[in-house]
Amino acid sequence: MNEPLVTICVPTYNAEAFIAETIQSILKQSYKHFELFVLDNCSTDKTGEICRRIKDPRVTYICNERNLGSLGNFNKAITTGRGEYLAIYHADDVYEKGIVAQEVAVLLRHPDVNCVYTRCSIIDEHSRPMGYDDIPAILLDRPLTFQEVFTYILGTLRSPFITPSCMVRRIAYKAAGRYSARKYPMAGDVEMHLKLTRTSRTYILDKRLLRYRHSPAQASIIYSTTYETPNQLFGLLDSFLSRHRKEIPERTLNTYEAYREWDYTVCAINLLAKKRVSSSDARRAGAYLRRSLTWRRFRRIHKELLLSMITICMLVLAHLGLARPLARAINKTRWERHLAQKKGA
Repeated sequence: MNEPLVTICVPTYNAEAFIAETIQSILKQSYKHFELFVLDNCSTDKTGEICRRIKDPRVTYICNERNLGSLGNFNKAITTGRGEYLAIYHADDVYEKGIVAQEVAVLLRHPDVNCVYTRCSIIDEHSRPMGYDDIPAILLDRPLTFQEVFTYILGTLRSPFITPSCMVRRIAYKAAGRYSARKYPMAGDVEMHLKLTRTSRTYILDKRLLRYRHSPAQASIIYSTTYETPNQLFGLLDSFLSRHRKEIPERTLNTYEAYREWDYTVCAINLLAKKRVSSSDARRAGAYLRRSLTWRRFRRIHKELLLSMITICMLVLAHLGLARPLARAINKTRWERHLAQKKGA
């Protein structure tokens, strides 16, 4: 057989509502030469029972001895199986029958590409359509360099990659190393994608071959409206920026700095939007708001008038002890927006 063996890993935890549909969508792939490992992170629901009922020789169910955490389970995935190519797919998404074949075709056609992604449609927890990704056309259907990807992320604070669609050459994972489960528990996937892209080129197929599920329980959505210290993404991007700053346009660097300054306001909003706000929380929020209003931000206030006015209003109201209702209203709006419009991964 001249087809390369593909290993597909599905890390999972308490996914009884979706795991059967996910596995069946993988087993129906037009590409047949693959092995499938379900890596159960000590689920307490019926996930294991559902997986054990699947009678297909390509499927191996493994229940971890202890919960490794999300990225810990991803680290187990990159050492599992024998395939030359490795795909880590998610336990609550639905895969179109051509995704494996078309990703393999890209890797065979482009020896300079280490990892390939696809586009997606977005569904809710009831499998109802919600929308589509909005990856820029300039990033699609061609090998991408690290500089192109990194510049895009700095300028938008968004990854162009749909994480659960990723297929990677196994040797690239060996070169990139492990996911940083402790250092960047909420941004470790972005770090890994940047490490993979830095060692070779990457590719985004201009085809929606994944139905990507968004739900209120999604960790990234919860994190965005609850974090109380600067977003982990900034620490991660700073670590890459320290080595690649000369490659990034000055305009992009200025945009990135503006995102960082606004993030201090987001931290303050999250602190003040909690159900119970302590005096310590209120003091920290005030300090974040003052830190957010830098001199550079005042100089470009005309470019981000609304965000600057929000920061100023929050600072004044926080001083008067009246900021909580506004913070909760802002976070309610942000929560709804994340659920309805969150794109990419």
